[in-house]
Amino acid sequence: LPIAAAGNTGNVENFYPASYDDVVSVGAIDRFYDKAYFTTMNDGVNVAAPGVDVESLATDGVSTTPLSGTSMACPHVTGVAALLKGIVPSATPDDILEAMEQSAFDLGPLGRDIEYGYGVVD
Repeated sequence: LPIAAAGNTGNVENFYPASYDDVVSVGAIDRFYDKAYFTTMNDGVNVAAPGVDVESLATDGVSTTPLSGTSMACPHVTGVAALLKGIVPSATPDDILEAMEQSAFDLGPLGRDIEYGYGVVD
């Protein structure tokens, strides 16, 4: 199941590889559950996840530093996908995507939207 960052343009546009049909496109939210100002928006966004000031390994390989971007949101979604696969080893990529979309915490307009997709992965 390919999972990719929606992009950090802050605009409404397609961003690849996330905009390909068979890729899970991940947007970013901040700690207040608001869409991150930089997240790319489009009708291909599937879900959102925390992507602002995420503690990450620094370039020195020892310390951590807060980083922001839709690339920081992707590991959250990848982790949920892995947990779902671990619970149901026979699950197909489509099954996993459907489970993530159906269990997402809806934000923004009711249902899928260009800012949060189906909502925050849960």
